Amino acid sequence: MNFIIVFILVKISIYDILSYKIKNNDIYTILILSLFNVNIYSFIINSIFIFLLYKINNFFSKNSFGYGDVKLISVLSLALNHYEAFFLICISFLLSCIYILIKKIKKGKIAFAPFIMFAYLFILIKKCCSYIS
Repeated sequence: MNFIIVFILVKISIYDILSYKIKNNDIYTILILSLFNVNIYSFIINSIFIFLLYKINNFFSKNSFGYGDVKLISVLSLALNHYEAFFLICISFLLSCIYILIKKIKKGKIAFAPFIMFAYLFILIKKCCSYIS
């Protein structure tokens, strides 16, 4: 199941890089796939946290974090516990900050979906490694 989600995340990332948008159809597909491994308690906590983060971020800097990114993280958090969802957000922001520093971007847009994708991949690899050991 996660293999399919990763492919959809790659598609979302490419589309986000090209258009700075995330299609709702892709969000719905991940939502349906995530429902097979749902953790409702974590989803509720994660969604509230992500929504508050979105509102706080947009209060201080307009349009720096899109609602498509909020929906994507929320849907991905369905299959994650609240610690993993927190790490998803932290790793995504860390990777985007590193990218901004390396590219020396002062103003303008960056696509955030690729950073979400890499953070999700990191969490999946971490999960696989913990199952092995």
